[in-house]
Amino acid sequence: MNTLLFLSVILFLVGFVSDLILQKTPGVPAIELLKPFWDQYGTYGSAALAGLTTLGAGLVVLTLSYLFFTVMGVQSNPWAYLLMTLAIAFVFGFFIDIMMNRDNWFGPSLRRWYDGMGEVNAAMWGGLALVFTVGIALLALFLFRLFF
Repeated sequence: MNTLLFLSVILFLVGFVSDLILQKTPGVPAIELLKPFWDQYGTYGSAALAGLTTLGAGLVVLTLSYLFFTVMGVQSNPWAYLLMTLAIAFVFGFFIDIMMNRDNWFGPSLRRWYDGMGEVNAAMWGGLALVFTVGIALLALFLFRLFF
């Protein structure tokens, strides 16, 4: 199977499924701040947007990591690659979340989230979400190559 296609599917699915799980997690005040977003786009529409966001951001992270390690000729072991890739994911996710807030990518539906959490705190969660997504995608790729 094509590695890029495999990673793309996993990146999308992690974002999609994670959003569905968050929607079904009641009673957490921070998660309740996302309710207007889910109300506006619907259960599967918002999950699809989350999947597309993690797909796009994840591919940028993996491309930056590839360029850093391969094109620039940096010698490393797989653990260094993994740690650097996850660090890139956090930084990119952090700044992309700030851009999503300031440029109002999803309209007013996320305003309550950004106002309630604060820009830096919300961006931190965006960075952690991208670390989770990219980490799961790399783990899935590793396991796929190991067993298939």
